[in-house]
Amino acid sequence: MCGAIRSIVDPGLLARYLMTLANGIAVQAGGGTTRAELQLVADLALRTWPPVEP
Repeated sequence: MCGAIRSIVDPGLLARYLMTLANGIAVQAGGGTTRAELQLVADLALRTWPPVEP
């Protein structure tokens, strides 16, 4: 499976995206954003995740 993602998205860029998302969620949580609101962000991130080739 990892090879399939690797052919679609640069692994370094994908890692940067994930860290940016995680850091953003952490900052928002520290600022008082509710768990439900943060879950919506995480859900959106997973919906926009690069598709995996069959």
